[in-house]
Amino acid sequence: MTEKRTAIVFGGSSGIGEATARVLAEQGADVTIVGRDASKLATAASGMRGVKTAVADALDARAVEAAFEKAGAVDDVVICVSGGKGAGAFKELDLADVAEAFRQKTLAQLTIAQVAARRMRTGTITFVTAASPRSVIRGTAGLAAVNGAIEQLVPILALELAPVRVNA
Repeated sequence: MTEKRTAIVFGGSSGIGEATARVLAEQGADVTIVGRDASKLATAASGMRGVKTAVADALDARAVEAAFEKAGAVDDVVICVSGGKGAGAFKELDLADVAEAFRQKTLAQLTIAQVAARRMRTGTITFVTAASPRSVIRGTAGLAAVNGAIEQLVPILALELAPVRVNA
């Protein structure tokens, strides 16, 4: 990084979010990781130099706003929040689980993005989805619907939010 960046990573206490936060911190960015579990956040942050934490449920716009306030002016937003539902053979798939997956991932990611968009004039918003919308794998129809919805929004948001860059 040639200039000091400030990043906020939602879903930063584990998995791709934690790994992303680690790389950003190693590159010199000021990083805040956000999640629902304070102890998981503390554990993740303890392995990264200078990383701050903020507890927030991504479906709660006020809590998301508070996380942004804690992070300060943000250049980069990474959205890695997800749920654990929506997989299974289509004929037996519980559509209530798919609806919950939409809530836990799609609506949560859109909540974060909307709060970010209202605050940012430049920078990046990156959605982390999954390969399921671009793959043909048995048992992933529900996951493909959830992740595909986010991926279809990205070009529209890129157009509407420019010069903020929006990617998935």
